[in-house]
Amino acid sequence: MIRKDYLVRQFEEFGKVLATLLTLKKNQNYEEFEKELDQIFQKYSSHNLSNIENMTALEFDRNIISLKSLSFIEKKIIASLIYEKMKYYFEIGEDMHSENLKGKCIQLLQYLHDNHTENEFDLDIHYKLQQLKS
Repeated sequence: MIRKDYLVRQFEEFGKVLATLLTLKKNQNYEEFEKELDQIFQKYSSHNLSNIENMTALEFDRNIISLKSLSFIEKKIIASLIYEKMKYYFEIGEDMHSENLKGKCIQLLQYLHDNHTENEFDLDIHYKLQQLKS
């Protein structure tokens, strides 16, 4: 029960942070958006977003997806942040960077879908996977 409360609080806090991030992007304050995204990524993950962007698919699998020390919540947060950065790159016309993150996002979301949502349906993961695959 305590663990569930902790996870709910963590998701609520992350939701507020994500709302701030989306507001910056909506207002096209891209410099502040990137700075905030990097800070958020470091707060919720032990990884650096620019390092993840530069990883090959194999390195991403080994260092993020297959890493047992990262919980489902941490992996889901990483997937959400990668998704937002991918959309940001798409909006500013950085197609190569956007496609790179799209592949990693699909890879991570598919893993989460296949391995962590068998007992309960996760609409966020399902929605993002469908959107990215179409």
